[in-house]
Amino acid sequence: MKEEILLVVLKSLTVGILFAACGAGSSATLLLHFPGNLDLRFAVPFALLSALLFIRTRRAFFAVPLMIAVWAISSSSAYFVGMFTRMSLAPGLIGGFIGALGLVLTVAICYPSLFSVKYFALGASIGTLCGALFEPWVKVYVATDFRMSTNPNVALGQIPVTAFAVWQAALGTYLYALCAYAKKKL
Repeated sequence: MKEEILLVVLKSLTVGILFAACGAGSSATLLLHFPGNLDLRFAVPFALLSALLFIRTRRAFFAVPLMIAVWAISSSSAYFVGMFTRMSLAPGLIGGFIGALGLVLTVAICYPSLFSVKYFALGASIGTLCGALFEPWVKVYVATDFRMSTNPNVALGQIPVTAFAVWQAALGTYLYALCAYAKKKL
């Protein structure tokens, strides 16, 4: 029994580290002009890692583009909330909520046994809480009247790399656990 628990913990830590590296690497390399310029390539590493690690069904063919669409919708929603409210906490919470809800829905399409309010609610809660990590960055962005530098050396410091890494690690690990549970139920 202890060995099983240890194995689950080690797998979860490994998955979390992989997704954290994915989020940090993607944001540092692909989001040099974030958020004004929506780069859909940012979502590709997360979607492919998800497909390789835990989706592994024919439906993964549809899951990857859906995950990219979720990124576009959640990022755009967060941006517009920030533009209209000028509140520093709201964009991260809204973007995190929408992104997490969309990703759980995408995984549930691949594993229909996961269509449950509790899985959606827990995923949305995780995404919303992790979305709060974007608040310090949004505060600076709002304070500069939505002007970020176009100098790549300065812009890199303006990308919320840690927030993306934590958000992707938390959601990736949650989705991994959901899929592992769904596969046991089969």
